[in-house]
Amino acid sequence: MSADNPRSLWLTAAALALLWCVGLFGRGYWTPDEPREAALAASVSTQALALPQLGGVTFAEKPPLTYWLAGASMAQFGRGAAAARLPQLGYALLAFFAVVALARALLAGKADARATARAAGMLFASGALIYQVQIWLDTDALLLAGVALALAGMYTGLAATARDRRLCGYLAMHAGLTLAFFGKNLAAWLVPVLAFLCFIAWERRWRELLRWEFWLGALLPLACISSWVLSVAARPDGAQALRILFWNNLVGRVLPVAAEARYNYAGGHPNWPGRYFAELPLYLLPWTALAVYALRAAWRGVRQSGAERSAWRFALCAALPGLLLLSFAATGRSIYAAPCMIGFVLLIALWMADAASAPRAVAVTAGLIALLALLVLALTVALQWTVERSTWLLRHAPGAPAISPAARGPHASFRGLVPAGLAGRPEPVFRPEPHAGPPMAGGVAGADRRSGPAAAVESG
Repeated sequence: MSADNPRSLWLTAAALALLWCVGLFGRGYWTPDEPREAALAASVSTQALALPQLGGVTFAEKPPLTYWLAGASMAQFGRGAAAARLPQLGYALLAFFAVVALARALLAGKADARATARAAGMLFASGALIYQVQIWLDTDALLLAGVALALAGMYTGLAATARDRRLCGYLAMHAGLTLAFFGKNLAAWLVPVLAFLCFIAWERRWRELLRWEFWLGALLPLACISSWVLSVAARPDGAQALRILFWNNLVGRVLPVAAEARYNYAGGHPNWPGRYFAELPLYLLPWTALAVYALRAAWRGVRQSGAERSAWRFALCAALPGLLLLSFAATGRSIYAAPCMIGFVLLIALWMADAASAPRAVAVTAGLIALLALLVLALTVALQWTVERSTWLLRHAPGAPAISPAARGPHASFRGLVPAGLAGRPEPVFRPEPHAGPPMAGGVAGADRRSGPAAAVESG
């Protein structure tokens, strides 16, 4: 089958879906965040609420679309972990197809553009940070899908010469921005807004801001967001909820603001200068070597002429300004950098389209993947040996107390997950499935630890 055959794209998506299903449906809830997110989704599974609830208290940290969709899935298929994560398979597919469409637009006119764009989608979906975000029950997977759609529509509109195509592109951009907002507030617009402003400034195309096609689609996010804000404001606690949403949880993550301890979001995960750039090689795994070659090629690409120069510039604008601005934020978490990975994948796609050094880079990447696989295998064997040895010692040590079945079974709890200030209130009626990560020594899982492939994902 030809790589340019449309069926190849769908077969690739099906193969990636199997990869996502392993992380989405092959485990229970992982603490500490997933049980809380599942409880929030369960709170809107049986009633229509503008904001979800945790323990009967309004949870105003994030817009509710992720919880609405997960709650609808739980209402249909039960309250298990697989049902709660089912919508995330849709987010992952949307992000994949959006990245492929964006890469095709950037590679227009090049030989094997379709095959290279499909490869870019595969690189994106199989990246370590992206995969972790997409399988973790949280709002970041929806944010990532929205940003990918917004960037795809944005470049389509910017590169279009026909009015109809430009309008369709900008409409897709605004649809993506709407999804991204309802995933994680206005902070979700950081990468697409910076990419657009930096690109038109670099290209000196300020006239894009005067096009009616650009502004017509803005009615969609304006109508959706304003309707939801009005519904929140109509609640008895609406004013406080909006303050938490747009001041404490938005401005408070960028700048230190005066707030109650439970709403002091800047103090929990302090950032440090250059963190995102220092950790960037880890975010790009296992494709770090390809990204290094692509960044070297970008130095030449931005000085070319015509559409190819614009493509390189757009990819850089999607990758770097967001990371730079995040470096100045008060809070720092790896998942915040996930939308910037789209730009790096675009750089790799542009480099692969006409790279003479591709074989060498692929060889380096293959070696890196093999090394990582051996490392993971060694750690898995060591962990298994440690657990079995500890269990044997507990069972055979003189005078060792018997371990009850209840102690052996790992159970997740909401204790310690409820925001500060809510302690002592009744826990939600919904209780998560048992913790599915590997047990700690002694056979009892730590209720306050993440484990498994998504251990590095941080919610926020």
